[in-house]
Amino acid sequence: MRESVTPLLPNNLNIQIIAKDLCKLKALEIYEYLAAKNILPAHKFVS
Repeated sequence: MRESVTPLLPNNLNIQIIAKDLCKLKALEIYEYLAAKNILPAHKFVS
């Protein structure tokens, strides 16, 4: 599937392959995992 979708994506989109299976995690857990790997920006807390 990746081979058929990749050409349709914008050129500035960076795809990174991760080894861990994230499908059983909750959305916040996925976000925190990816933020810890510097794949997504960390949460900015407003005070």
